[in-house]
Amino acid sequence: MVLPLLLMLAGFAVTLVAYEVVGRIREAEVRSHFTAGATDTTASVEERLRVHGEVLLSLQGLYASVGDGVTPSSSCDHFTRPATSRSPSIPHASAYSTS
Repeated sequence: MVLPLLLMLAGFAVTLVAYEVVGRIREAEVRSHFTAGATDTTASVEERLRVHGEVLLSLQGLYASVGDGVTPSSSCDHFTRPATSRSPSIPHASAYSTS
């Protein structure tokens, strides 16, 4: 009568130990996956920030190379010259006729 009770308690103890071991293994896996994902995300964000910084520097260079005559358009994403400046015009094809 004591033997079945001891076997049941031993089975219960083994179950608790297995539960703890499996829980710790799963926690270690989750931490590992989280760390890997966080590292990948950080690298991706750093790369995007670097590229955006380069684009901003190239736009700053564009402003510097063209001079004060170029301003960002308030309604568009491209650059327009102020109305006071004249852009070079391309002659019409009739200007090159030989007749």
